[in-house]
Amino acid sequence: MSERINFGKIKEGAEPPNLIEIQLNSYVEFLQKDVPPSKRKDVGLQSVFGGIFPIPSYDEKVVLDFESFEIGEPKMSVRECQREGQTFSAPLYVTFSLKEERGTKEEKVYMGEIPLMTLQGTFVINGAERVVVSQLHRSPGIAFESSVHLNGKVLYSFRIIPDRGSWLEVQYDTNDLLYVYLDRRKRRRKFLATTLLRALGFSTDEEIIQLFYDLETLKLSGSLDEEEIATKVLVSDVLDGEVTVARAFEPLTKATVGQILALGVKTVKVVDLKGDDTIIKALKKDPVHTEEEALKEIYRRLRPGDPPTVPNARGLLKRLFFDPEK
Repeated sequence: MSERINFGKIKEGAEPPNLIEIQLNSYVEFLQKDVPPSKRKDVGLQSVFGGIFPIPSYDEKVVLDFESFEIGEPKMSVRECQREGQTFSAPLYVTFSLKEERGTKEEKVYMGEIPLMTLQGTFVINGAERVVVSQLHRSPGIAFESSVHLNGKVLYSFRIIPDRGSWLEVQYDTNDLLYVYLDRRKRRRKFLATTLLRALGFSTDEEIIQLFYDLETLKLSGSLDEEEIATKVLVSDVLDGEVTVARAFEPLTKATVGQILALGVKTVKVVDLKGDDTIIKALKKDPVHTEEEALKEIYRRLRPGDPPTVPNARGLLKRLFFDPEK
């Protein structure tokens, strides 16, 4: 940097700080240009190549792997680039290794030009001096929020923000049903939380219930207290042939217990809803009942124009949540 000349008569009490030191050091750490390949840290450009490679073939018999990169010297100085309308940059060479059954081949490949930072913390692009402006980015984590509906009811929600990948938002509606939004797509592109759980592999109602509640085996008798069974709901329908005697997720009553006992059934599986009934409400409202139906429902919501198929839906869900490259 050029030396600063002070024509004032009052002496400065402290040396002014170098305000662009963070930018300069940051880009040096990003490139690690003068660091030997074996001693480079897993940050910046080294981390980018390390995150992409190795790349296997479909049959996994051939693997393309990254070995090291090398940054050459710029062909023109900063002044020459500004005068000639060129970009102040340096060539980037990457050494790849191709591993196959017959052996391993290494080759240095020219990947293009990478811009270099000037001593003033700027970049010269096509002769114009420019700076990179930082943008705000939501920190990864879970954010809990609440909002007031037009009817005055408080709606609670939470948002899962990954370091990279799809945002997952879960919010109550005015009927206390828990809905999921993916990638901040509001309006009609929402579905019940239980639909997402089914698509993730918890296909039956009982599997979903076991995630949030304690299943109880209730011994039926005519002497059961009305208040005691009022908070308990059945896990599955009780059938008499094709006739439904007692529906799942409906509160038990003495009359219902009597009808079930008349069928010769002595015990039933129930859930106590004293604490919270959010998932039970969602299961009652959920239009899908199997994993395949849930996959198609999610695909139909996120891709309204495409015909929903199970393979396409599985692929979409994998890209959204389970693909490390995404």
